[in-house]
Amino acid sequence: MKAPHCFFWLWCASLFLAGMSFGAIEVAETLFVDLTAEDDTAGDDEWINNGTLGTEGGNFTRIGAPYIEEFDVGTGTPVRAVTFNGSTDAYKCLVNAPAGLTGPDPTRSIEVWAYNMAANDEETMVAWSHRGGGDGTNMSFNYGVHATWGAVGHWGDGPDMPWKPGGGCPDVGKWHHLAYTYDGTTTRVYSDGALWNSEVLGAGTINTWADTPIVLATQILDAAGTVGFEAYGGSLSLARVRVHDGVLSDAQILGNFNAERDVFGITGEPPVFTSVPADGQFLDGDATYTAAVGVAGIPLPELTILSPAGATAAQAGGGYFTITYTLPVPSPASFVVSVRASNTMGQVDASWTVTRKTLPPAGTLAVAGELFVNLDARDDTAGDDEWVNTGTLGAAGNFLKVGNPVKESVAGVTAVNFNKLGQTDAYQCLLNAPEGLVGSNPTRSIEVWAFNQAIADEETLV
Repeated sequence: MKAPHCFFWLWCASLFLAGMSFGAIEVAETLFVDLTAEDDTAGDDEWINNGTLGTEGGNFTRIGAPYIEEFDVGTGTPVRAVTFNGSTDAYKCLVNAPAGLTGPDPTRSIEVWAYNMAANDEETMVAWSHRGGGDGTNMSFNYGVHATWGAVGHWGDGPDMPWKPGGGCPDVGKWHHLAYTYDGTTTRVYSDGALWNSEVLGAGTINTWADTPIVLATQILDAAGTVGFEAYGGSLSLARVRVHDGVLSDAQILGNFNAERDVFGITGEPPVFTSVPADGQFLDGDATYTAAVGVAGIPLPELTILSPAGATAAQAGGGYFTITYTLPVPSPASFVVSVRASNTMGQVDASWTVTRKTLPPAGTLAVAGELFVNLDARDDTAGDDEWVNTGTLGAAGNFLKVGNPVKESVAGVTAVNFNKLGQTDAYQCLLNAPEGLVGSNPTRSIEVWAFNQAIADEETLV
């Protein structure tokens, strides 16, 4: 909503105070961009920017035909948003991004309330600078699934970042509060108040091109400010966009999410554990025990350690916490880890038992269950037509030579060398893999001592 004219000027002046809040919204240093689709101008040719750039002519001009859409979120008041088609629609600021957002190691924060029906690899929400390199010179905040730049495009595989390792993004078909921060060394992305991913880049990695405008649902191709879409246009809806000069803290991002989530029909969800360790072991002599615990809930639950005393829990991103426990000396025979996830909607507990495992004496191999295969290149049969397996598969489970693997000294160690003369060499067991290794959820372990001169995409050991 628009502020009354006289109050608006007082409000702009107050934004220069770091951490100052307007209403319930926390601001990090200067709030350059403050767009809301509730404004009467949203969807028009010029969308009024209530941030400080707006007082300097920095409103947003329409490209293509982004339009107003209303979403029923079950509150009785629909959410009003600007919807973009991903191929021709955008908004472009009438002034260039200010110095606080560009150059070497600029601190900054971006917040959006976004809705995406289906996410592509790279769907831009907010961007400035321009594409084309070098590494660390672009700035795009994305709602995409790509495993390298699905969340952030700084340009270059190193500076870019996904929402989570391996790819993926916050659930589509839902309203989300999405946030990005860069503090001069570390990039962080958040969904609904929860840290999803972070990456330490180090000072000097980011040096964002200057003299280009801030844009929505598109990216800039060159220093002239030409916008492009290709495979990175945002086909999504934006209800609110804020760009800050400074870095919002974890607590401020969660607070801003909580301050606005009721508007978007997000009333809260009780905590649940998405991943809890099974009863496990630690090795005698270990200094610490660590475990990962996954939790979900709205707002993001806090994780409290109930036992053992002295254990700690640290947020690891994407709804995961890392538990660390410094083991006493001497270490106990066993201990129980108990944790509690809690938020304003409730709490839930989980526990598991950890048992000390003592290794065999030095020089004696540890065996898990049954040792089916035990091949040693020091055996006289290694490199022969039939390599003797001293594991429990026995003589019937020896290994037959395929091609021409050669027994020889490799870097001072006796080994069987494969494929010196071409891709023809292997060893194949005379028996099929036993039941303990196949079927539904089989437990198993593989160990090899290996030496590789050069690594290709996929080189099979076992």
